[in-house]
Amino acid sequence: MVKEVTVDMASGINLIAKKCFPKTDIVTDIFHVQKLALDAVQEILIKIRWSIMDTENKEIRF
Repeated sequence: MVKEVTVDMASGINLIAKKCFPKTDIVTDIFHVQKLALDAVQEILIKIRWSIMDTENKEIRF
């Protein structure tokens, strides 16, 4: 009867869903996918920001 199960990205939940509903589609909640992508972009932006600040500080010293 169950056609689709929406889960977060926790591996334990995915395993439980597959065991309890073996014939259903397992779908990852879009909120968790977006959060993971946003966190990755944020990490890159912070690294770029620190790199720019380091460059500016080196230029000021010389």
